[in-house]
Amino acid sequence: MTKRIQRRVLTLAIAGLWLLTMGNRAGAQTRIRDFIDAEIFLKGVFGSECRMDEYGILKINGKDYKAGNVVFRLGDVRIRYEEPKVGPNCPAPCPPKAVIKFVCRKTACISVIRSENSVEFPASMSVYALEFSELRKGRKMYSVFLELQRFLRQSALSEASSAK
Repeated sequence: MTKRIQRRVLTLAIAGLWLLTMGNRAGAQTRIRDFIDAEIFLKGVFGSECRMDEYGILKINGKDYKAGNVVFRLGDVRIRYEEPKVGPNCPAPCPPKAVIKFVCRKTACISVIRSENSVEFPASMSVYALEFSELRKGRKMYSVFLELQRFLRQSALSEASSAK
């Protein structure tokens, strides 16, 4: 091969690798396009008992994440993410963990599920927290919950504009 052809091949290889890495970064972001995507993400983490309907009412089985079974509307909460450090709430040695908190925007909006057919009414909780021992999984679920909220807002806006 001549040097000219070698340079072209090298340039094409570098461009191909660059495009490949850019494609992987774009695909890494979680995008929820419909309720089937939402179900897949939620059931993958929380199991078959976790559900979300088209109104954003979310049922979570959080027993594996140091929480109970609850139901709430995802649009009624603010979602916060924390990685506690050593301190009064986490004495040394403080194991790494991710905490996702759902905080009601106004009044208590989170209801405890007593049994399969029994939900506490009216709602009695204003804060619900899930603890993940794997930081990566906690960060991923935080981004999924934020994406679920974004998806619900978008679907509500598109329904409102199509109704006009």
